[in-house]
Amino acid sequence: MLSKIIAVRTTIINDRLIELKNKIMTGYIQAALFDCDGVITDTEPLHYISWEMAFKNVGITQKHDPALVQGLPGRVGTFNVLKQVDMVPAEMDIAMLESKMPDADVQKLNILIKSIVNDKNKYYLELIEKEKLIPMPGIESLLKMLQKYNVKMALVSSSSSAEQVLKNLGLNKYFDDSAIITGKDVGQYSVLQKTILRGKPYPDVFLEGAARLRVLAKRCIGFEDTVGGISAINNAGILSIGYDPTRKNELGEAYLDIYNFSQLIDVLG
Repeated sequence: MLSKIIAVRTTIINDRLIELKNKIMTGYIQAALFDCDGVITDTEPLHYISWEMAFKNVGITQKHDPALVQGLPGRVGTFNVLKQVDMVPAEMDIAMLESKMPDADVQKLNILIKSIVNDKNKYYLELIEKEKLIPMPGIESLLKMLQKYNVKMALVSSSSSAEQVLKNLGLNKYFDDSAIITGKDVGQYSVLQKTILRGKPYPDVFLEGAARLRVLAKRCIGFEDTVGGISAINNAGILSIGYDPTRKNELGEAYLDIYNFSQLIDVLG
């Protein structure tokens, strides 16, 4: 039974690879939107260390669940962890932090969250300057291949430091300068969409990437490595590609689930 399931899954993946190849080679796909952490490079361990250092500053020594912060805007991740360690009332929802007339407790919580996020970003920037970042295997070859087919590229990341990471890797040359969306853009007003941008799993940041490239969402592909990221891409009406090098098979909602960029490169080549 298991072998049959694997065979069916393999057939589906191969069929969708061919379908995607045709859409790219015929020019139907005009843009590719990439998450940064876990797709372009593996900086998740550095993020985790940075979070731990920032939480320790406010007396939180308990190890946090990476899923509480991974792929989410720093503000949301911080709120999740504070709730985990009972520093936020169980009945409080993060939407309460956006109140135009917050009470004293909410104001204090907002100040605390901002302090933690700022510390985390500071530590993370220090770490990425010290550590030699390595691109994910095959990612630059894929970027070159997409560039060959005149596919525009945007970066869509929840990390405020994603642009610096891209530059450190020397991969910024493949991306449109106007389409670098990071955690700094979340919560800001989008002139193109005429709304405040929400973070993943909302579709806003991916729609912003498509809009800045002046490409319709349905003519884009998006690469993500988290469930929330795939949800954001799907909700934007963009063709989602899940990058799952560990083969955990957690990205089942993705249109195409790959474990190695060579799968796509070989088909396009």
